[in-house]
Amino acid sequence: MGKNTTSNSEANKTRAVWGDPSWTTTFCNLCVEEVESGNKGIFAALSAKGWSNLVIKFCDETSLNYDKEQLKCRWDVLKADWKV
Repeated sequence: MGKNTTSNSEANKTRAVWGDPSWTTTFCNLCVEEVESGNKGIFAALSAKGWSNLVIKFCDETSLNYDKEQLKCRWDVLKADWKV
C-alpha cells in the first residue's frame, strides 16, 4: 500500500510530443527572441519573465498547451544534442 506521491495536475498532464519539426523550429526561434529581448537568466537559460513569455508565445503560435516544465525539458534535450 504505497503512498501516491503524484499530484492530480501531474497525473493529468499529457506528455509533450515534438513530432512536427516546425514546433522545434518555432521553439528555437522564440528562445532566441527572448534572449535578444534581454530575458536571459544569469545562471539559467531564460529569466522567469522569459519562460513566461515563451510559454504564451509558443501556445499562440502552435496551439500546443505546453507548460514551462515541458519546454524546459525540450531546451535540455536540444542542449545535450548540440553539445560539442
